[in-house]
Amino acid sequence: MTEYAGDPVPPLPPPPEDWRMMRQPYRLTMARWDYTIYQKRVLTALVAQLQDEIREVEKGGLPLELDRFRTPDRSICLTIPYGELTLHRNNHHRIREALQSLASGEVRLLLPAVRGRKGEAVEEQTILRLVDRMEIPRYGRSVRVWVHKQVAEELIRPGNGWTRVSRKVLTELDQIHTIRLYELLSHWRDKEVFPIPLDRFRALFGLGGKYRQTKELMRWVIAPARERLEAIGDLQFECEPARSGRRITQLRFVIRHRASREQDQLLTMRLREQVTNILRIRFGFRQEEFARIMPLLQEPEQVRKVNERVGFLWQYLDEHPGEVTHPQGWALSALLNPRAALAATG
Repeated sequence: MTEYAGDPVPPLPPPPEDWRMMRQPYRLTMARWDYTIYQKRVLTALVAQLQDEIREVEKGGLPLELDRFRTPDRSICLTIPYGELTLHRNNHHRIREALQSLASGEVRLLLPAVRGRKGEAVEEQTILRLVDRMEIPRYGRSVRVWVHKQVAEELIRPGNGWTRVSRKVLTELDQIHTIRLYELLSHWRDKEVFPIPLDRFRALFGLGGKYRQTKELMRWVIAPARERLEAIGDLQFECEPARSGRRITQLRFVIRHRASREQDQLLTMRLREQVTNILRIRFGFRQEEFARIMPLLQEPEQVRKVNERVGFLWQYLDEHPGEVTHPQGWALSALLNPRAALAATG
């Protein structure tokens, strides 16, 4: 069988985007609090500024031994660029309101009880004042935030491990449920499948009596999050309700990383080009024939099946010269109807 080299392979896509990955404690991922977008952005920015300390704690260091915690002051000062907090320009008042609310004690951050790396118990903790004080220059490019040392210790405490999240994604997300779901899936990003009981999911998301029907939950919480992360996330997911008898008891998330998704897309693109080249050159396909098989060249799995089928047809022609008098119509019929007899000569 003659080997077809095909046209030059299309260039590889650009290198993966810089997601600005960071680590945050598992307790923070599972924390329960009713926050606004800007309040959450402040917390994310604070954790981002403490990444050096988190790396030292991960290596076994103690917070009190770190440089930031050796000062005589009761608080540590963190400088946050405005770009890490703003959704739109000229919304300084939103940032100020978020910082003031976090400094006033009106927002409670409940960190769950966990078991530490060495088995020691870490008790449930409520943080009443995430921010001690702040300076917000009117025309500056950053804000200065002071965080009490005891609060900062909780933000770098390693109980039950860490969650790897993208600062870039968290900065761009503008829906509370999408942020919660992204952080939850990020903690389990090394698993392909992550099941979670439906009741626990509702509790973690603070849904209360909202979206009692699973179809409402899928429509108003899951679907918007999937669509948004599909567009900007470093990971994507599919979600299926799982039943126990007639009752839906779990949500089953299938997690996919963008890198593997891009690899699938690249492979599909190459196979599609290979198939069209062979059909055009070897079987004489024209625009009319390609229009009829175009629905078969959309989904990756379909493209793989068509590629296998075209290879088989090509091999059949080589092994049975002169048997097929009209390769174009014969191949088209075989692709549209895989059960058609190969011996049909058209």
